[in-house]
Amino acid sequence: MNTINYGGIKQELPENMTRILIEDDNGILGFAFFKDGMFECEGEKSYLKPEQVRKWIQIGELKLKLGII
Repeated sequence: MNTINYGGIKQELPENMTRILIEDDNGILGFAFFKDGMFECEGEKSYLKPEQVRKWIQIGELKLKLGII
């Protein structure tokens, strides 16, 4: 899996076509799909490069951490 270094923090890029919860550079949370190396923001026709996203977590991983699954 590919990784990116953002602000000294190394993160693994999600799998292609995965639904993600993201935090952008402005601290705003939103949902997106990761596809073709970019985050496609839900409800918008915009794409963000991984360098433009501060943090992300795959929805399945978030459910596990919250004990929902």
